[in-house]
Amino acid sequence: MATFVSTRQNRGPAATWNDVLLCGYAPDGGLFVPASVPAIPLETLKTWKNLSHPEICKKILRCYFTEDELPHATFEETISKAFDSFAHPDVIPVVRAGHAHVAELFHGPTGSFKDVALSVYGKIVENHLETTRRRVTILNSTTGDTGSAAIRSVLGGTRVRIVVMYPAGKISDIQELQMATVDAPNVKVFRVDGTSDEIDGVVKTLFCDEEFGREQSLGSFSSINVGRLVCQIAHFFYIYLKTCVDVGDEVLVAIPTGGGGHIVTGTIATRMGLPLKFLLATNENDTATRAIEEGTIDTSGDIIPTYACAMDGNLPYNIERLLYFHSNDAGTIIRKQMSQLETTGGLELEQDQVQSLQSQIWSHSVSQENILETMRRYHADHAYLPCPHTATALYAMDRFLATPAAQKRLFPNGGPLPPIVCLATATPAKFPDVVEKAGLPVPRPESFAKLYHLPKKNRLLEREWVDSLKKAIREFDS
Repeated sequence: MATFVSTRQNRGPAATWNDVLLCGYAPDGGLFVPASVPAIPLETLKTWKNLSHPEICKKILRCYFTEDELPHATFEETISKAFDSFAHPDVIPVVRAGHAHVAELFHGPTGSFKDVALSVYGKIVENHLETTRRRVTILNSTTGDTGSAAIRSVLGGTRVRIVVMYPAGKISDIQELQMATVDAPNVKVFRVDGTSDEIDGVVKTLFCDEEFGREQSLGSFSSINVGRLVCQIAHFFYIYLKTCVDVGDEVLVAIPTGGGGHIVTGTIATRMGLPLKFLLATNENDTATRAIEEGTIDTSGDIIPTYACAMDGNLPYNIERLLYFHSNDAGTIIRKQMSQLETTGGLELEQDQVQSLQSQIWSHSVSQENILETMRRYHADHAYLPCPHTATALYAMDRFLATPAAQKRLFPNGGPLPPIVCLATATPAKFPDVVEKAGLPVPRPESFAKLYHLPKKNRLLEREWVDSLKKAIREFDS
């Protein structure tokens, strides 16, 4: 049976799936992580080489869910149906674009990588609530993609109500319309005149209000929820097995990062046995890059609006989990560091943490012009149009290939570099303004074009945000 502990406390009773299935933050303000990570032997991994993504998903989730927690019949049906609405039969096709293998994670119903995990996790949650006869309220902040995917995963459900907030004017029109035009009794969508970090703060305040949390049975589908991260592990295994030369050889994964969920999921996958290393791309909001490359975190600056808008934030909340995994799981260290970060807005990492991070990850910040230039170059040279977020990862990969010192840091033994896989996290069709800015032809799928003709059902969340949000959530019951 999988159990979970807070990043800020590695002692005391561990939590079970029943405790964390819908949970956001741990009671002490930390984030839940697996208390131990199951290892997949190399010989077992070799037998998975030709499995489909849904089949690998079943293998990984069975490492974390027991028969009692997710009965076999329900489990099989859940995974079998989870990807019915995906546009590509492979779920995650892997294509070539120059030096990179590109893993396209955006063929789900809302066009972003969030669909891959939430299509599974939403059904797991629905089954759990039906069995336990419970009702919950999902509370999510979003920089554009999590919100629509989370809404889609529970749309029309009778046991799940969902409230989504996004920063007004700071996401693409398509991202907003995918949420704002939803008309369902179990969905509320709010635009907020604030930053993504401010909205994350509102969410954390409500989750830390134990009385309100119990009253409304609050839960989360963002990557603060450890269950969603567990559901993301499968695509690292699938992508690895699709691109490794021989099972057991290393693969390098380039990740565009916002909240940091993918780099944490990839780190868990390495603990399970995958020989992965990582290139981590940020936009000009480069907190994660500075943490890895300089050993400092500073969240005091203003958030810079960029073309890669889903990555616009100064405090990737999963950085707490990342530091935990690179601190020998020392909750006491993380508790002290997070207290300092929350109090002062700044933090100097311990040297051991920096060394551990740099042995596995090389990170690079990508400018606005470099995003556009990369989109143009990959379209011209490789007939491939990346979204602006994917472009940050492709640019970071190209810089890595031109930086011998970076290669030596990750691969000190030298030799040929391993295959490099870039995670393509969204379809470029979600960002038509950026594609036009780059001077490139804009893909216009019919499903997106229809959104412009639907009435908006979203509302402005009035200040004071916490009190206004509590009132809105209670309106579900009125």
